[in-house]
Amino acid sequence: MSEKYYALKLDDPALPGFVSGDKLYFGTKKDLLNYADRLEKSDSYPGTSAAIRAFFAGDRTATHHIAYRDIPVLIEAETLKTGHFELNNTDWTHINIWRFPYFMHCSKAECDVRLFSIENRYVLAVKASLSDLTFSGDEDREKISIGRTVWGHDSIFSFEDSVNGSSVMRTILYVEEKCLGDNDDPDTFFPDGKELKLTGICNEIFADG
Repeated sequence: MSEKYYALKLDDPALPGFVSGDKLYFGTKKDLLNYADRLEKSDSYPGTSAAIRAFFAGDRTATHHIAYRDIPVLIEAETLKTGHFELNNTDWTHINIWRFPYFMHCSKAECDVRLFSIENRYVLAVKASLSDLTFSGDEDREKISIGRTVWGHDSIFSFEDSVNGSSVMRTILYVEEKCLGDNDDPDTFFPDGKELKLTGICNEIFADG
């Protein structure tokens, strides 16, 4: 029997401070309880961590306060399709909310991708492991390491230094990458690895900056 996945909504860190909105994150019971642990250690979103624990203790009506309103903390999501991609020495351009580019590079990207159905819509989400992630705001400048700097929800990331000296950044939850539009066909919505831009994860790193 496959594990159940649940959707968690948090404030969208890529939106400017004067705008409110939410973003979807997905995980199993184990993933989400791990996330609750990390929230408690960072002393952030105490209402969310408490509501996650209450939900899995049996209170399916547990809520938390996101984007200026109380909403259910978790909603069961259906997995429609899964995939896995590995990309080596890959470059891509991330465009932030203000349309400014970040020129990205990592020595290795391992991405697990899921297409979820939730609340009568389809959501593509990515869980990634990124090695030696670097960026530059100018294509002609030398890229610098991201390190452990995250301006969005830092508790969804784990960091480690591998035995070969690489710096590895991982997401512990699936992060919303794209929602299906009214004119999109869910049968062709699932990408191959070359199409991934990791917009959702980059928005976690840079937020609205």
